[in-house]
Amino acid sequence: MVCEWQPEALSIEYPLGDSILADSGTEQLEFIALSQRTGDPKYQQKAENVITQLQKIYPSDGLLPIYINPHSGTASYSTITFGAMGDR
Repeated sequence: MVCEWQPEALSIEYPLGDSILADSGTEQLEFIALSQRTGDPKYQQKAENVITQLQKIYPSDGLLPIYINPHSGTASYSTITFGAMGDR
């Protein structure tokens, strides 16, 4: 079976250069697990640096938007969903 990726089939447009916040959270968990499994704390330390940066932009209502700029660490899109992309 061959599955060809067809970008035109996507119904969601991603802002150029931005990252999905939920993906970043998943990567944090993976790096923490990597440190636990290898016994090398450097991966968890890097992950915690990202979390520290997110806490700096954390809004008073506690709701972060879907997209974040990975270079500046700022929120770059105002939509807020529950459960990653909110099944839109």
